[in-house]
Formats: sequence, C-alpha cells, structure tokens
Amino acid sequence: MPSFIQTFDESVLLWIQEVIRTPWLTPIMQFSSLLLDRGLLSVVTCILLLFFKKTRAIGYTATLSLSICTVITNITLKPLIARPRPYHVLEELITLTHRPHDFSFPSGHTTAVFAVAGVLFFCCPRKYGIPAILFAVLVGLSRLYLGIHFPTDVLMGAFIGMFISYLCYRLVKRFGYTFKQ
Repeated sequence: MPSFIQTFDESVLLWIQEVIRTPWLTPIMQFSSLLLDRGLLSVVTCILLLFFKKTRAIGYTATLSLSICTVITNITLKPLIARPRPYHVLEELITLTHRPHDFSFPSGHTTAVFAVAGVLFFCCPRKYGIPAILFAVLVGLSRLYLGIHFPTDVLMGAFIGMFISYLCYRLVKRFGYTFKQ
C-alpha cells in the first residue's frame, strides 16, 4: 500500500476513535457488524429470496453475486494482498469487537452485504433497493467504527460488491429473467 494511502487510512480510523465513537452508537455498530458474521444475513437473504417463486430470480442473482464476491474477496484477494488488520499496525487503536484472524483487504463483510444489497438495488423497486444500500453503507461504516478495517478495505469491498452485483444482474437479465421495477 502506498504510504500516503496508509497514512490517510490510519488518520481516518484515529479520527473516528476520537471524534465519532459514543456509548450509544457502539452497540448499534456492533450489532450491524454482527449480522454479517460468516455472511449470515447475506446468506439468509439469498435463501429467503430463493424460497418464494415471485423473488426466485432475484435470489438466483443474489446467490450468484455473493458466491463470486466470496471467491474474489476471501479466497483470492485477502491472501494475495495479505494486508494486516488496523489493530496490528496502530497501537493506539482500540477495537470494539472480536479481532478477526484473517487479512484486512478488502473487507469481506462489506463485500458480502453490497453483493446482495446491490442486487436488491438493481432488481427490486427502489423502496427495497435504497434501504438495502443504506444498510450496506452502515455495515461498511461499522467496520471502521469498530477498528477492524481500514477505509480503503471498506471502499474496495463496496466497489467489488456493487460491481459484481451489477454484472450478475445484467447476466441473469440476459437469460430472460425479469425483475419488478
């Protein structure tokens, strides 16, 4: 990672720790992040979408998106780039949740939630798609707030999730599936 990006990342995390963290916000951020442990909420969302005939095409698309994103993020990029977590680099950073043992870049939680939220955004009416994206943003921010990812980890996770979800939406649509807008 270039030093100016690393300096930026570290500065943002320390700023969040000093300025943004509050006792009432911490449980909200911990809960938001916990919902995505092991991809739980993303997987459950895919299963629920697959369960009903009316949402099955969206479920196929979300499952495809989540699967591709998992391979890209957790199996390929994390071990390849091997970026240490912020708490290994910044002694003064206090983490507010369990410390994952895998690498930091890109954020798997953020990628997973954007992989599914992006599909909902592209395939569903905006009254479902926009809240899904807002929740995904909250999860990404929670990873910074809790001190377990750098900002660029989260930004790249969001980018990968949205990009792959769009490609999957286009692919599934090309095979003749229609989505309600």
